[in-house]
Amino acid sequence: MNCGITRHHVVKLCESIRGRMHGLKELSLRQNFGLDGGYHDLLALPFIKSLDLSLCDLDETDGYWLGRGILKRENKNLDKLSLAGNYRIANAIPEVVRSAASGLTEMDCSFCGISVGSQIKVLDILAEIPNCTIKSFRMQGIMVTDGEALANCIRKNTSLHHLIVDHPHEVCSISLEGVDQIRTAIKSNYYIETLTFDVIPNGECLVKLLKEIEFWLELNRCGRRALLQTNEGSIN
Repeated sequence: MNCGITRHHVVKLCESIRGRMHGLKELSLRQNFGLDGGYHDLLALPFIKSLDLSLCDLDETDGYWLGRGILKRENKNLDKLSLAGNYRIANAIPEVVRSAASGLTEMDCSFCGISVGSQIKVLDILAEIPNCTIKSFRMQGIMVTDGEALANCIRKNTSLHHLIVDHPHEVCSISLEGVDQIRTAIKSNYYIETLTFDVIPNGECLVKLLKEIEFWLELNRCGRRALLQTNEGSIN
């Protein structure tokens, strides 16, 4: 939480953690609004699995430095990164995701003011990047109204188990065609277990599609992939 930490404090903080807190697994610098540097040192801390930099008023330049630091993978134990609530970082989010997608397993970039164009870039990165490692991705506080990019991500990505892209405080809806694309994509994805997106269930067709989506998600939660492997083994 807010301790008034700035980049000038980060070096000493990291030295203390290295020297006295070898077992520290989670580091939260949440709400330290003056934190405008020191990311290389933070990302290089050994043994840290979770780093929370949410609500730190990070900007676009901070985002690019974070992306570069993540790519270096000096701390191979780092699994989880939260950047939620940093609205000024919005334009850099796709590059941070690109860096994180080949090493981290959890990322939260909710309420970062991400534009529609950047949303599509993020979903395309998750769909196309080779050997994606992210299992849980949260990008709440956005207005997804076209399901094509979301469906493409679900169709191509086999690492994601949890994908949250809704807006808890606003009302918007993906089109009927978009929801149908998502339904089709989920039928061929044996990994995703949680999917949350905004939709207003108006009309019998839309309700039917949403029920089918939930059916496939529940089947995945019950181990649909294990059943597939068993069937493939029987055939061989």
